[in-house]
Amino acid sequence: MKKALIPLQLVKDFSVKDLDNTINKFGGESCVFYFMDTYQIKPLGLDALSLLHSNDDFFDNPKIKTLNQITEIVSRLNEGGKYRNHKFKIMSVDANHSNCIEDAKQKLNIDLVLSAQ
Repeated sequence: MKKALIPLQLVKDFSVKDLDNTINKFGGESCVFYFMDTYQIKPLGLDALSLLHSNDDFFDNPKIKTLNQITEIVSRLNEGGKYRNHKFKIMSVDANHSNCIEDAKQKLNIDLVLSAQ
């Protein structure tokens, strides 16, 4: 079973149709597709002391937002059972996008990095 990483940029113009076309290229071959998006916490105008006393929502909300968006995409892909031979996994990480790709390739033993655009 092949493992493919698909980095997403949900803040840019993203099309589920493009993602669908990318997955269709694998036809009947069983694959695990890892959808990865990154988020950044941008404390504008806040100093380090303020962040220490900030509530957890400040840090959790960006991750929750991206996970919800990716989950919605995976749900749309699973409609109708079109991809029964594939597995979809999601991940959302706080980091530089290029570093995350390299880390995921090593940790998950990724065979391919694909673009959905």
